Amino acid sequence: MCSVYFPKSEDEAGGHGNFVLYKDVKAHPFLDDVEMVASQTWMIGRTYAASPQRNLAFVKDKDPSMAYQKMLQSSGINLIKLGYFDFFHVFAFTVMSDSKTHLLNKCLKRLRMRPMFSFDFDLASPSSSSTDFETIRLAIVCVRLFESLSFSSLQKIQCDPFLAGIVRPKTYQAKNKRYQNPTHNLVFASKFIHFRVPAFVFISDSVTDDRLIKWKPDKGKPINLTQALRCLKIDLKNPYAIHYLKCYQLAKLLHEESKNSLPRGVDMILSEPCSTLPLFD
Repeated sequence: MCSVYFPKSEDEAGGHGNFVLYKDVKAHPFLDDVEMVASQTWMIGRTYAASPQRNLAFVKDKDPSMAYQKMLQSSGINLIKLGYFDFFHVFAFTVMSDSKTHLLNKCLKRLRMRPMFSFDFDLASPSSSSTDFETIRLAIVCVRLFESLSFSSLQKIQCDPFLAGIVRPKTYQAKNKRYQNPTHNLVFASKFIHFRVPAFVFISDSVTDDRLIKWKPDKGKPINLTQALRCLKIDLKNPYAIHYLKCYQLAKLLHEESKNSLPRGVDMILSEPCSTLPLFD
């Protein structure tokens, strides 16, 4: 991420676009309205170059069958003629049609009620009795749930018989597959959920991921990610969970130095090409 698009605070001068995004998504944080989810997918995905639409190619000047259009319209979706069908509304419709969306909304509601980080979850000696334990678990679950919903939605769109000949998977060069292939939809998922709960959800993208690989704290006990994940009862191979815990540890160190330890502050540090903090080699 470029710090131009992620200022240090939501209302900092120069961050009007972000201010609008935060204000809108905070006012409509749950996935309960097709129009709202479609609009937020478009705004967040296009603004941060992470749109799930980038995983699909469209055959222009072809529209879905009338039967498919009527089915969508009966669900309250009015298709916009753009030379191809309105991807964002179809994406939102398929996401919200999934039974797991109800679970995601429940987790989001619980996460939004959590207190601010106290940074008492020790990654060297993790304990389920820490104040942040439930917050960390919920944040990871929310992102992974939406990642799964998003991936399933893309699969349904690709395989839908009504859309045959209109949409097909894109092929990317090998170096781009990690971030743009439908099987790796984590970048968009973390950003989509971050705007709903900005105090607790860390963003994952190519820049922050690469910086964290090189990151080594110069103080404190060595962290034990495997032990922490087991304590949290999270899959040891969960890529976002590993990313999240590293960001949490960095946020804790920033907090100790009286610096911005919110997810946006962490993203700012990880986005700087030449950080002066003694936290990096």
